Amino acid sequence: MFGKLLLVILVMGCVACLLLVNRQQRIETAHECARIYRVLVDQRQTMWALREEIAERCRPDQVRLAAAALADEWAPLPADPATRMRPLPLPQPYELAVGR
Repeated sequence: MFGKLLLVILVMGCVACLLLVNRQQRIETAHECARIYRVLVDQRQTMWALREEIAERCRPDQVRLAAAALADEWAPLPADPATRMRPLPLPQPYELAVGR
């Protein structure tokens, strides 16, 4: 009888330890998710600040002056989509497997 009681106590202790380990892992995972989210928000704020700075610095008159200075190196895109380059068709999965 004493052996069974000791075995039950040991098993319950192991289960309790496993539950504590599982709980600690969940807490660490939630902490890591919150840290990553904070980094993501900081990067978004930085990106929007940079976009704002670019928008402030790139005024249309300055862009026109730069384009005029580089007129021989730049060419406007055609307005007609039919004259633009068409993208290459993607290979079908069968063609990839066979190697055609």
